[in-house]
Amino acid sequence: MNWWLNFYFGEGRGIPKDAPEPVGWRRLWATVAREWWGLIQLNLLFIGTALPLVTLPAAFAAMTAVLATMDADEPCEVWRDYWRGFARSWATATALGLGFGVLIAAGIFVVSFYAAAAAAQPLLYALPLTVAAVCTVFIAVTGCVALFLAATHVVPVGVLLRSAALTVVIRFWPLSLAMLANALIWIAHVVGYPATILLAVLCNFSFGALLLVFACRKAADDCIEYTMNRAGLAAYRQPSGTNKRPENPA
Repeated sequence: MNWWLNFYFGEGRGIPKDAPEPVGWRRLWATVAREWWGLIQLNLLFIGTALPLVTLPAAFAAMTAVLATMDADEPCEVWRDYWRGFARSWATATALGLGFGVLIAAGIFVVSFYAAAAAAQPLLYALPLTVAAVCTVFIAVTGCVALFLAATHVVPVGVLLRSAALTVVIRFWPLSLAMLANALIWIAHVVGYPATILLAVLCNFSFGALLLVFACRKAADDCIEYTMNRAGLAAYRQPSGTNKRPENPA
């Protein structure tokens, strides 16, 4: 067992102090290379805690909070930070998940209705179908960003929702690429099943969420700060690795 203890608790090789911070895609792959073992642990934690379904929003929020710490290259203990994030965001994330779940279900119903109508009269219903589909996707992505913000910031819900929507507008193309990459990952998983079953167990969820965090983390922080300043409040970012419970902003 000594080799395992040395592997788990041993220090990494580190980086030169004068090394420039990687940017763009290099930052993403540097995070994956540095945190690959943590991503596997995080994927397993997410699967285990999201199985009851009612815990899915809080599990996703906690996972994105840990991924934000990884992306920022801050000290991270996956197990500890995940459970702290889960407990901290449970109530808010569950309420947001329920609300956005209802909106997404309504959007899917409207899209299916217009799709059936467009099959008979495409010229008449093509535009409503497109608008309904875009709105449904926008709501879904905004919900994901809102859950991420719920786990990393302590702000009023109204500010959180406005900041999430603003983040999606500002980072529309990066977030679109992140969602497209997630779709391709799961399409490849379904096409290659059962040979790809280990991908879902080991990395699909955590890597897909990392793409989302990578696409919006810095912009989301800026949007929170902007929205809070507009409201005359002070934003507070909750570190995922502390025991402190912040007071609500005045």
